[in-house]
Amino acid sequence: MYRKIRETLRTRINSGEYAAGTAIPSENSLAASFDVARLTVRRAVDALVSEGLLLRVQGKGVYVVKPGTRQSLDLIASFVDRRHVAGQDLETRVLDRAIRAAGPYLARLMGIKAADEINVIRRLDLVDKEPVSLEETFVPVRRVPRLEGIDLSLFSLIEAFAFCGVRLSTAHVWLDVVPLEAHDARLLDVGEGAPAVMRSMLVRDTRHRIVEYSRVYDLASKASYSMTYHGEDNIDLA
Repeated sequence: MYRKIRETLRTRINSGEYAAGTAIPSENSLAASFDVARLTVRRAVDALVSEGLLLRVQGKGVYVVKPGTRQSLDLIASFVDRRHVAGQDLETRVLDRAIRAAGPYLARLMGIKAADEINVIRRLDLVDKEPVSLEETFVPVRRVPRLEGIDLSLFSLIEAFAFCGVRLSTAHVWLDVVPLEAHDARLLDVGEGAPAVMRSMLVRDTRHRIVEYSRVYDLASKASYSMTYHGEDNIDLA
């Protein structure tokens, strides 16, 4: 019976019924729907976890991850995906998610219409429970479909883009030192006007469309950067 459940779950994953980056139903719910014991469901789920199709997240559930979707783009990864740091407890909190019209400024910047919808995502990154950076990200809905269903407290945007079938090509990054405004300073637990390194970034896909514009404020007292790039990777840094 566990094999039947395993293959049914695999089919639902491959068909997109259980989309990459989203949680599958709980073990209790699956046990009830298949009319089996919870341990039978757990055995089937564990088999798919071992294959790399599913990921258990303590306190959150079991998520679809699909092996082979992680993209190796060193430059973007070094700036964006900072959750794998040895010896540190990294956490991302989603403060707000919304879909709204791009408006004139973002439309010009991203090459879309002002009325086009964009995802607006604000996240707070913490290291060892201390806030270190505040992220504000804008992603065109039509260029990155299904993004709204992915838990961005668990997965980086690089992973989310891969889940959505978006392949990344180039990233343009600007660094500036700016004083924090009062609201942002409170979120980062520092005084108003404290210095932050602001990273503005435009990311293009392999079709040369802008799929992300982000502004990230890193506390200057805790910020450090490393970049790796290879000539054949076609990566631009401005």
